[in-house]
Amino acid sequence: MNKTKTIAVQLTEDGVRQLQPFLAYAKKNTVGYYFRCEEVDVSGPFFTMMIDTGVDGEHGSTIALNIPHAMVRWYVETEQESAIGFLKR
Repeated sequence: MNKTKTIAVQLTEDGVRQLQPFLAYAKKNTVGYYFRCEEVDVSGPFFTMMIDTGVDGEHGSTIALNIPHAMVRWYVETEQESAIGFLKR
């Protein structure tokens, strides 16, 4: 059985300011803006997020958003979405 991971990436305040054009793909809650990603790559010079651009549960195109590591406050990855307390199902 292939398990699907849930990845959430929260931006710093500076990241939110600089990434205004991409916030349409982000979600906002009490902890700030975050992206739900299909995968991330932290090994290169940029923090790469693979983001599904769909809305309201519909799948859209997948984009690779490459940002400086300094724009990321934190990210969390889990096989159980309920483990990420601030995400809504």
